[in-house]
Amino acid sequence: MAGAHDHEGSEREVFAITVIRRLASSKGRNDEVPNIELAVAIVKGRDTRAVRELVEHLRDDSRAIQNDCIKVLCEIGERRPGLIAPFADEFIDQVSSKMARLRKVYRARAGLVAARQNSTV
Repeated sequence: MAGAHDHEGSEREVFAITVIRRLASSKGRNDEVPNIELAVAIVKGRDTRAVRELVEHLRDDSRAIQNDCIKVLCEIGERRPGLIAPFADEFIDQVSSKMARLRKVYRARAGLVAARQNSTV
């Protein structure tokens, strides 16, 4: 029986290692299906290691990976909030930071549009 348990542990480790590879952007996809399927699998397996990996990649150099991780974590939170609860502070901080950056970008773009409109008048 110990062998079966060891096998189960190694399967979870392999799953956690492949989490990022299972994201939509890692598969070259522009839809959310892989992210939703990943979230469902993580919830089904109650895989906290996979959740931890997703949280760690919220600071990934790739914005696509960051966005996919946010999507998967949100999907997990909708299905089983307790899985992301231990990481809530970091998740909220990262999403809040991302939103602040987006607000700056939108303000800058709005300023450029206004400047262009004023220069053509």
